[in-house]
Amino acid sequence: MKKIKCILFFILFTIFFFDITTLLAQDVIIKKNGDEIKAKIIEVGTTEIKYKKFENLQTSPIYSIYKSDVFMIKYADGSKDVFNPETQQQPAQQSQTQQPTPPPQPAPAPAQQQNNNIFNSKTGKFSNKQSSSQGQHYSMGQTKIILGTGLSLMNSYAVGNLNTFFERVTGDPTRPCDAGSPALMTFNFGFRNCMDTTGKNWFGIDMQFDITSPHAIWGSEVQFGGGPDVHFDGFFINIPFTYFHALDQKKHLFLAIEPALDMALIDGSIYIPSSYNGVDTAYTEALSFGFGYHIAAGLDYHLGKILGINARLGYRHLKTPEVHYKDKSTTGFSSFYVNGVDGETVKIDWSGVYFTIGAYLSLDKKSKPKY
Repeated sequence: MKKIKCILFFILFTIFFFDITTLLAQDVIIKKNGDEIKAKIIEVGTTEIKYKKFENLQTSPIYSIYKSDVFMIKYADGSKDVFNPETQQQPAQQSQTQQPTPPPQPAPAPAQQQNNNIFNSKTGKFSNKQSSSQGQHYSMGQTKIILGTGLSLMNSYAVGNLNTFFERVTGDPTRPCDAGSPALMTFNFGFRNCMDTTGKNWFGIDMQFDITSPHAIWGSEVQFGGGPDVHFDGFFINIPFTYFHALDQKKHLFLAIEPALDMALIDGSIYIPSSYNGVDTAYTEALSFGFGYHIAAGLDYHLGKILGINARLGYRHLKTPEVHYKDKSTTGFSSFYVNGVDGETVKIDWSGVYFTIGAYLSLDKKSKPKY
């Protein structure tokens, strides 16, 4: 009986010791951005590394990661694999030169080669910045040129004190102007600049042009065949400053945060019938300017190397003064007062929420890496 107990105890101890050894036998994947993944390596392929997560080894699916994103693998037996694409590119680059072959040099010691790519896992930084940027195919200062267009699916306008003016000239305090046509076309031209060597963070600056639909803000009152009528169109010039952050490993999907400076130019006309001041008068709007801002957030998704789509949800704060041509004015221009002959002048308020979708072309602009 004692022999049986000893045998059972020995078997249980052996199984327990084997499980503990297995748990401790973990591989570690060290990425080029400093992140570490505790894993069990399944396969190291030509372009990808397949592994299981060590935390749930029994139930973990098989994951894969690009070798270009990995700096080193530390295996459970103490061996290491260091991935350095630059050392493979050097012979090809040297063969293209037409210089005489230099005398052979002694091969550097392995320790010296390792020092050229020293990695600090605590800080997540390389001592050789060139290897990290070229290994990721990104460099600080890398620039892209952007050409894009879009269409609003939602576009609202606050109208402003134009409503009070229109209600006064119509004599109907319940008759506001109409606004909110979603038809707004947008075009933009700009640049994207890489902020790190991983390609995850970018900064962009654009010149953006928005064109509203005809009669984007309008009001009309029919009284015995004619009545007051107003309509306005807008043309916006915006300068967005945008921060982009990659949300996926392949850097296809980016979160965009976009504050911007805006300027509006308006066009339109105002017609006031004789029932109001005894003379039928049509006023043509002069070109007037207003300044404001917008802030938006959204997503950019790269469909390929140069083509992408985006979406933005934002709020615009922008007003323009009403200015029309007037022959009797000393300057040739005049503005309507909201409540009559003095006080506050009419201002068109283009403020409101908008949602746009668009497409863009992203073209590389060669620039020297900054080290």
